[in-house]
Amino acid sequence: MKFLTSILRHTVTAALVAVCLLLALPTPTFAQVQTFNNSGFYGVSQFKVNGELVASRFNYQVFSQPNSGGGFANFQNFNDGCYMPITSGVRFVPFATNATVKVSDTSNSALTETVALNSVTTNAAPSCVLSLATANSHTGGYVLSSGTCGVAEALNFLGAGVQGTVAITQEFYDQGCTAALVLQGSTIANMSSANQFLHDWTTGQWYQLGPSSLSLTAAPTALTTAGGAAATLTTSTSGGTIATGQAIRATAACVDAIGRESAPATETAATSVVTTGAGSTNSITVVTPGVAGCPNSVGWRPYLSANGGGTLTEILYAPTSAGCTAAPLSAVVTACSLTSNAVVTAIITATAGVPLAGGTATAVRFFPLHTIPSSNPGMPRVYGPFPAITTVTTIQQAAEIPIPAGFFNTGLEKSYRITFSGVGTAAAVTIAGTAKVNIGPRQATGVQTVDTVNFTASTIWPAAGANWTFTTICSTSATGATGTIECQSPTGWIVSTTAAAAPPAFGPQLDATTAPSTALDLTVQNYITLNMTATASSWTTFTVRKVTIEPVL
Repeated sequence: MKFLTSILRHTVTAALVAVCLLLALPTPTFAQVQTFNNSGFYGVSQFKVNGELVASRFNYQVFSQPNSGGGFANFQNFNDGCYMPITSGVRFVPFATNATVKVSDTSNSALTETVALNSVTTNAAPSCVLSLATANSHTGGYVLSSGTCGVAEALNFLGAGVQGTVAITQEFYDQGCTAALVLQGSTIANMSSANQFLHDWTTGQWYQLGPSSLSLTAAPTALTTAGGAAATLTTSTSGGTIATGQAIRATAACVDAIGRESAPATETAATSVVTTGAGSTNSITVVTPGVAGCPNSVGWRPYLSANGGGTLTEILYAPTSAGCTAAPLSAVVTACSLTSNAVVTAIITATAGVPLAGGTATAVRFFPLHTIPSSNPGMPRVYGPFPAITTVTTIQQAAEIPIPAGFFNTGLEKSYRITFSGVGTAAAVTIAGTAKVNIGPRQATGVQTVDTVNFTASTIWPAAGANWTFTTICSTSATGATGTIECQSPTGWIVSTTAAAAPPAFGPQLDATTAPSTALDLTVQNYITLNMTATASSWTTFTVRKVTIEPVL
């Protein structure tokens, strides 16, 4: 047997990182394994520079010669199972089912394809067997490499939900990857979280996750005690400390990678209430909606009521109280993994209720950032749309945005411009009511109103549907667990008067805010909400279509 000592790539001789031993078969298997390492050409030889993982160092090449035995992608000569060394004492797993593989056909380039990896089997070193979803036959020889030129593999090395950055160098592009494929596509978005970033060294541009669709994701299927073994809401007389005869109402919501929630599952039916059995050692199990019930999501959140609780009285059960495995990619809000049921052993007391605005949980992709990301989890700059609220007569939540813990706690006078915009239809040309921007925990003690606009009976609003916009600039005036935020609107509330039967110009309605909020805990995860209150003769429908957040200072 002979060792293969070198491979020519792009006219640059790549350094051999691992030479694979050959298995004694009637027809021997020839393969060579190496990572890309053109440090002499690109000047980057380390896999991590200034704390950023370099994508190209996690790209790999597995060469197979024509007519070799053992079967396609059935390698019996890896030195270390399916691992590859990346530097002295450090190794990584190049193959994972969440990362695509490029199959470069060496006899016919037209057969080259980038495919999904179905499975990886490592019985024992030196065995490494891959099942690839190839559409073409590659009998004349092939080279396997990363379908994302190392980005997906670097994120896997970083770890699910672990804060960090993957660097994109010129070598990434020279290896055949493009910005459209990875940086702004969905190729790696579903394996990333809001506190993981991409940094393109060739342009200086930073990227983070953001919404890639404005469509609303449906609420998960209603929980039910019916269906026998198929029931999704059950109780057991063992495993917990819940008393006998407790009638507990339950619902669930999906969570996406940037912390937005879907509308909660319908919980008005009698089968959405479970009653505990005899004794005082009861527990309640809420079955996860799963990937099918929560598409484009990274987790789910269970909500349970107190004994005898009515509709929409449920409160949030975080993973610690829900008895579920935490979703590793849910970095902005806590959530259960989509593969984990919630096993509740005790009924808790809290005030964090269901998502009234019914947020969105659509697909995400990487978007360019306008600033260097801060140390806390990333926060997208655009949210929406939100479901319409109708017959606005009581306090109704029109929009809700999750804020990562510490987002406003980065220093005094750190300012953000928050702009709400949408459409509203008035029952008459005059309206009366109040719009309030709140910051704090969801429906909990500690929520503070940071900006208010009062609409009086003389306020003019077009009789037909009209576009509206409201902007406020919020800055931190005190940090910590008793922090404060001060917000003022530079423009007031502005309404379009382009409708055919429009009355005289609306005129900006200025805010009534004159001082900072009272104490807010800025160290924890909070929400920004827009709450609307109006008389019966005001809006018949009101929708927030978009919320944008931009750093000012």
